[in-house]
Amino acid sequence: MFGSLVASLPVSAQSVDIFSDGDRLRDTIGGIIGCDLSARLKADMPIEPLFSNAGSSCVEQVPRDTGEYFTDSQCLESVLFTHTRQQQFCADALDSENLGNGASIDTNWTLSPGVRYDIGAKRLDGVTHPYRTSVSYRSVNTPRGECQLEMRVYKNSIASTEQYPLIAFHGGSWKARGFGTMGIESVAAHYTSKGFVVFAPFYRLLGDSEPNVECQSATIADIINDAEFALQWVSQNGATYGARGKPVVMGQSAGGHLALSLAVNKSDQVAAAVLMYPPTDFTDFVSMVLAGEYSNEEGLNIFNDVLGTDAAQADVSLPPIPENSYPARVAVNPASYPPMVMFHGLVDELVPASQSLRLCNALAGRALDEGYDQAAGLQQTIDCGNDSALHLFKEGNHALDVCLTNNDLLTAVCPSGGRESREAVAALLDQTTDFVQTQAAVSAQASTNQGGGGALGIVFYIASVMLAMFRIRRLAFGSCCDSPTYAC
Repeated sequence: MFGSLVASLPVSAQSVDIFSDGDRLRDTIGGIIGCDLSARLKADMPIEPLFSNAGSSCVEQVPRDTGEYFTDSQCLESVLFTHTRQQQFCADALDSENLGNGASIDTNWTLSPGVRYDIGAKRLDGVTHPYRTSVSYRSVNTPRGECQLEMRVYKNSIASTEQYPLIAFHGGSWKARGFGTMGIESVAAHYTSKGFVVFAPFYRLLGDSEPNVECQSATIADIINDAEFALQWVSQNGATYGARGKPVVMGQSAGGHLALSLAVNKSDQVAAAVLMYPPTDFTDFVSMVLAGEYSNEEGLNIFNDVLGTDAAQADVSLPPIPENSYPARVAVNPASYPPMVMFHGLVDELVPASQSLRLCNALAGRALDEGYDQAAGLQQTIDCGNDSALHLFKEGNHALDVCLTNNDLLTAVCPSGGRESREAVAALLDQTTDFVQTQAAVSAQASTNQGGGGALGIVFYIASVMLAMFRIRRLAFGSCCDSPTYAC
């Protein structure tokens, strides 16, 4: 989603249509979030305080120094905190050899400066800044050595319980980590503010462009296996971080593909999915290439790396194509999958909006190639059935949840589109976090009742389901269909 963190962008480039080319988009965004401009991009975010010993008393304070703090007002439950300065954050973000490397992580809690970058269509001012820690969640032997993978964990209050798990997969064409990591950090607070613990796993990568050698040259099957391992890890360890119930899965671009893989392959273990401009259908990609309908050079290079061959020579009956052609798989029994909410821009040349539309049609039981209303306005929502929906944006490009119009130097950098389009994206993102919170709450309550509770527990469960369905209906239809999340 975001480019490697490199030198600042020349002012003259700001008026250029950078979003027709993914490489230029990443380099541009990377330049924008360089350390020299970082102060201009930071939102004003409150922080849940910790506690520290002050002589004979336990006092509340926002941590500013590295050391021991406490999560309770009696100073009994201690945690270690590392103060991450801006320069250290930038150095870590640029250190691609160690980024995501589970062998070189700091397990102390911290407040990442990256979470404060207000680079999304949905603004961060006033949203609580979550704490972050890291864990090495997987060690896997590869032909290049032992690959150890980091998982980052975000939550508003370190001691909080009764939270919901959300697994967020970074983008980066399955080949890179740096810019995708920034994408996850830029949205984490929106979910932690809704009662989620956000788990952000790194995974092995295609090719050898990242210098974490042991984790290079993976196949797409390897990467999906890492996603499945992350789901299992969160299911087994989420309670340690105060989370319960089935996870919600979300992802941006390549991360959206991984979130979708879990929603389909592990559907009974997932509460809901949020898919941002996801690749969903490898068969359709090959068909577009063969028909001359897809010519984005960057996308072709990525897809060739995924397939391990030239897409124009690919056999659609051979792996990894059939198992990653999710619309055809979903269409067999669409009611068996969790609710999915998709966002896609209609001017996205990297991942065409038809990829999300085909998945939506599959979920709704329609013909996969059924189209959309091309005469609609800036935004349209298509009902995909089973509480699922696809939001299409006429002006949206790839990375449409990115927008830097709040910065006086960068008024042109907004894949969301113009002001009205950006506001529509932000509003629907906000409603989506409410929606998946409801889905996660139902899952958490069901998980509690499976553990016991007798008749009274059943009564509470029925009541919670009724409340959740009421909230879903309000999100779907609003008041007389005002600002719908889903089609009326």
